[in-house]
Amino acid sequence: VIYELVEGVSKGQGAKEGGTKAQMRWLCPILTNGESPITTDDSEQGTQTRALEIAGEPIADEELAASLYDVVDRQHGTAGPEYVRGIVGIPASQMLTDLANIRELLEASSTGQIRTHIAALATITLGDYYSGIHVFGEAPEDALLYSVSWAIQMLQDHLQDAGQID
Repeated sequence: VIYELVEGVSKGQGAKEGGTKAQMRWLCPILTNGESPITTDDSEQGTQTRALEIAGEPIADEELAASLYDVVDRQHGTAGPEYVRGIVGIPASQMLTDLANIRELLEASSTGQIRTHIAALATITLGDYYSGIHVFGEAPEDALLYSVSWAIQMLQDHLQDAGQID
């Protein structure tokens, strides 16, 4: 199932009148709550290279963790419209240039991580960079520095390198 989700295409099926049904296709990110990992050591390599898993640490302070529910409830849905208003005016060519620059920075900081993971992380970083500017009001230089610094930390601390994939 995970392989189908990350591939973006359903498995082939026969039609009752003969022949095959048209395959369904999709292109979307899939987020999970982290209750269990998406891949394991014995997952197919194709699944491991397409699923980007970033493990975070639990919040040790229970009071702080409990307070986040209230903050999320009050803020839910407020950043999205601001974000969309901010990015809708960015030309696609500029987005592609920004993405290429971020990917180049991440690749330069890579210690052998899987290229598909670096590409996925670059896309996430681009979104974070734009949210820094358009939601949090950061100067573009600062937003880029914060976003890329975070991504390099994720790259080095949480992503598998090619040698860890069978």
